[in-house]
Amino acid sequence: ERDAILSKRADWYIVNYEMLATYDMPTEIRTYINDESHHLRNRGATQSKAARLVENVNPTSRIYHLSATPMWKSVADIWMQCHILYPQVFTSYHTFVKLYCNTLQGPYGPRIMSIKRSMRGALKELLSPIMLGRTYKDVGRFLPSIVETTIKLNLPPIQRKLYDNLLTDYSVLWNSGEDEQKKLIWNPTALLHVLRQVTAQSGKFEAIRGLIEDNNHKPTVIGLWYKDHAAMAQRAIGESAVLITGDLPGPERQRRALWAQ
Repeated sequence: ERDAILSKRADWYIVNYEMLATYDMPTEIRTYINDESHHLRNRGATQSKAARLVENVNPTSRIYHLSATPMWKSVADIWMQCHILYPQVFTSYHTFVKLYCNTLQGPYGPRIMSIKRSMRGALKELLSPIMLGRTYKDVGRFLPSIVETTIKLNLPPIQRKLYDNLLTDYSVLWNSGEDEQKKLIWNPTALLHVLRQVTAQSGKFEAIRGLIEDNNHKPTVIGLWYKDHAAMAQRAIGESAVLITGDLPGPERQRRALWAQ
């Protein structure tokens, strides 16, 4: 069925990335728009290689990447995306890393730490034809001011040990001066994921309930990453909390949201 659809002439073809590697794309396409382009960051992935080949069959093709987070784990994540856009400019991953990135040698090769401070200006200039980002102000959206609150959690001994291990496994001490040391987190996304697991049972839900009480029990929206944590938060708060997860069909989510209001 997909082959039959792709054989028809159309103004737009909307496909997933996997299809680029498994189906014959129409040859007359001259414009490609890759939504959530950070899914093409892995230079060894079949779908990334397929996007590179298919979209550059014609050297005059127009290729666009759309992403709010092009650097998923490190600056090296943008190399493959740039390689798809300009394969004649971004020719070598290792040259790119050596030129622009601070690295540490690990058991599986160099580990990307950050952009070289001395090369930030040059990298920004190189990427200027590509980086066409817009701010919330540009697109007419706004966010309320952030209200920062620090809540200390008392970790049980087992979780304290897990947390202490994180400090060793996910951080590197970098001497930036005679009397100053800075701690660099090499993988923020992975670290946050583990921290959520470590702190899940350590007073987080009690802290949420305390915030609601401090807010004089005014209507409050609580966003949690995991569905089981959302269910645990609901139990901690009580019957006044309405649980809405992605398991529910759209109309039911809407019904519960309206009921809560």
